[in-house]
Amino acid sequence: MKKLFNLLFILLVVQASSFAQAAPEQLKKNCAICQQGLDLLKANMYKYPSKPSEGADGKMPWTAVWTEFTQTNLPACKALGTYVNTNSDAKAVGDIKASYVEFNVQKWEDYFESYAGIVTHGSRIPRYCPGLHRSQYDCLEASRRMMQISIPGLEKMISLLTSVDEANPAMVQLLYSGSEGRRNFQSEIDAGDRINLEVIFVDWSDQTVAAGNESFDALWKDITSDGALSSSFERMGVDVDVTLHKTWKRMPKTFAEYFPTGRGWNWQEYVEDGVALLPNKAYTPNSICVVVPNKGVEGFTAPSGAHGTSFNGLNRLISLSPDVYNEHYTTLMHEIGHSYGSGELYPATTPYLHEVAGYDVMGDVVYATGFLGYHRFRYGWIDNSAMRLLNKKGSYKIDLKKISQPESGKNMVVIPDATNMQKLWIIEIGQDVVSREQFKAGKGEKMNSEGDRLIVYTVQSPELSGKRAIRIVPRVGFDQDQGSKKWLDDASYVAGQTFSDQAAPFSFSVDAKSPGGFQLTVTVKEDIPLVVFPKDHQSSNGEFKLVAQSDGNLVIKRSSDNAYVWDVKTKLFTDAPSDHSTIVVLKEGNIQLVKTSDGTTLKEEVTGAPANAMLTVSDEGTLQVTDAANKVWWSSK
Repeated sequence: MKKLFNLLFILLVVQASSFAQAAPEQLKKNCAICQQGLDLLKANMYKYPSKPSEGADGKMPWTAVWTEFTQTNLPACKALGTYVNTNSDAKAVGDIKASYVEFNVQKWEDYFESYAGIVTHGSRIPRYCPGLHRSQYDCLEASRRMMQISIPGLEKMISLLTSVDEANPAMVQLLYSGSEGRRNFQSEIDAGDRINLEVIFVDWSDQTVAAGNESFDALWKDITSDGALSSSFERMGVDVDVTLHKTWKRMPKTFAEYFPTGRGWNWQEYVEDGVALLPNKAYTPNSICVVVPNKGVEGFTAPSGAHGTSFNGLNRLISLSPDVYNEHYTTLMHEIGHSYGSGELYPATTPYLHEVAGYDVMGDVVYATGFLGYHRFRYGWIDNSAMRLLNKKGSYKIDLKKISQPESGKNMVVIPDATNMQKLWIIEIGQDVVSREQFKAGKGEKMNSEGDRLIVYTVQSPELSGKRAIRIVPRVGFDQDQGSKKWLDDASYVAGQTFSDQAAPFSFSVDAKSPGGFQLTVTVKEDIPLVVFPKDHQSSNGEFKLVAQSDGNLVIKRSSDNAYVWDVKTKLFTDAPSDHSTIVVLKEGNIQLVKTSDGTTLKEEVTGAPANAMLTVSDEGTLQVTDAANKVWWSSK
């Protein structure tokens, strides 16, 4: 049974070590298991004249020791080496490599396979000692080298790695609220790895389609820039399924009724009547109805837009303006972004384009080709393994990779703001920015190719007056030369340039261009405290759910009817403000009412739980604070 357990454990450790960036919890486990193995070796180290197959002086036989170490502990030690070799930017790893000189090794593998290596000598002792050499010097020297070089060196490495999660926390979180905060999946499309577009073409009895204008594939080709829509989504890891309903559908009301002269447009009726033109069948939750008007229609007063609806499981409709035939494919992508829950990033004030510089379609449909990294994280297209969160004072060497290659390493550096817990600073590599007219003409000309430049931007809630939630932080400022290469140069960074902003909690230098990215040195000015926002959680019987609302309240609802059962602000913090200025979090094991601006604790319910405790909901519908072993430390009952 023990052998089976050891085998299963080895498989788990090896599986964990296959990930370049081990989770801090797994890293700590591997540190503990490796250290247990080193303690085993030290306590039973072979010494002449005892035989390796026999125990002496209270020691285990070396053959048993070595079998136990190689089966149970060595895989964890090797997993630590994998972390060291694949996370050269981690501060602890830099300290480890600096300690190599102290122990006269060149790399971490030398602690195992070298003149002093544990595997080198530990595996030889059962085979050669004692009695098979001319003298026992080699065997005694093998023990000495392990005890004085490899084992102490590994123990120092372990002591440094146990603090990795503190120096380099693993989890990046979305903003708690605001237009770029937690998503509402009841009113938005779940942005998974596939989207289904149900496309219908419409006309009206008083604005009919000209005869012969029935090449629906050609019309869709114009709207999507000859397939560029699908290609762009594919670069972000999303497949686009398109169903073209290839017939002109007649809207039930006249054009004049939907678009009365001088009175805007009746969009509610337009949406309701448009979605009803689809075939009457069940639709998947990732489906969007796209209503395309007659190309030659006159007097169409509505811009393209995304709207909520409800039709056989489909809950979003995009109405396109006839202008879409002459625009870039990103017009439609922009409206899909709204369906995913993102707000406008167009500047709230002029000059145009000075918010996201053509790097995100929510702020620009002329030059942009996709979504910024934060949007991709918000949509679930990239996860924490692609991001590096820095909140501890110090300098960090980082090899940043292209955002389109999340499997290649770190694609984003995320740094919380030091004074506003609802603000993030993000460094990433700018994606393609096209030259619109040349690109539309089929020349494929770009003003920026992904990998040419670095960009810095902030994500913030609430939005500042006259500003949007996401904004580029330019290198030297903006001018009126919109969309030009000079303008992009002013907004971005290349090798040899530096970033320093008094308002930023960090600075960085772009040390060199590397294959697929840039090498950076990021210096964080001070320690920045992190607050863990609570996550939605369901009771084990599925009858209740713990919901962290966008207004900052933490509530328990009945799953069947979404009715309130209990909430923290009226039950625990009875005079909590109702202006969205506070949130409820679990901090150091205690339930706290915290200011969203700076993380200041206003009130606290002390639970006595350990720092790694969690907020959960019981099968009876009570709020609980539980630890990793599911021990209940506090309950609202």
